Amino acid sequence: MKEEEEVKFRDERELSALMKRLREKFYEFHRKYVAQINPKPFFNELKKDLLIKLDQVLDADTISDYYEKILQRTAFTVKPGRRTWNDDENLLLVSIATYICRAEEKDFTSLVTNLFN
Repeated sequence: MKEEEEVKFRDERELSALMKRLREKFYEFHRKYVAQINPKPFFNELKKDLLIKLDQVLDADTISDYYEKILQRTAFTVKPGRRTWNDDENLLLVSIATYICRAEEKDFTSLVTNLFN
């Protein structure tokens, strides 16, 4: 095997291992929060304070679909630097935050406050 092929093979193995770990963490979150909670009433209050317009929070099945789609797209898109989040990514992030805040009875604004303290 040429050195270039070895590097590519090693990079693909590392990417595969990383994706496996990310999936494990996501599905641990899914079991702990998503499968146990109905976030819609909580989201209806939360969305009033969002700066982006969202009409829904993802349900248990759909959140997994969005996560898998974004994970795959991210894994095969190597674009260094900043970019704006697309609608699917925003919806997934807000949905994750909604489930966590609902389950832990936290004000969603505390996520930002805790981040900067």
